[in-house]
Amino acid sequence: KQWYQRRVRGNGHLTWEWQEGLRSWLHPLLFSLPMLVLKLLGADSAYLVVLFPRLFQALLCFANDVLLYRLVVKLYGHSQANYSVIMQLSSWYLFYVSPRPLI
Repeated sequence: KQWYQRRVRGNGHLTWEWQEGLRSWLHPLLFSLPMLVLKLLGADSAYLVVLFPRLFQALLCFANDVLLYRLVVKLYGHSQANYSVIMQLSSWYLFYVSPRPLI
């Protein structure tokens, strides 16, 4: 979130990881470009700034699940694809980290 604040709004503190170039800007850029559009439209309320990254992250996770299913169908067939989706959806790690944006 600080990356967004710094790049889009012009305020916010960048930690040393950003200043030294240890973190990639690609993931926050995916979130900050639409947030910039919200700012230009005057719709960057606190509610939308909190809600939008979570919805966008959920969309990315859904796309990941669908693409995984299609890949496994193509490589191994439908029965293995169903098993892979069950395994992915029952992963506590993915359940915990998937809906959490990293910014």
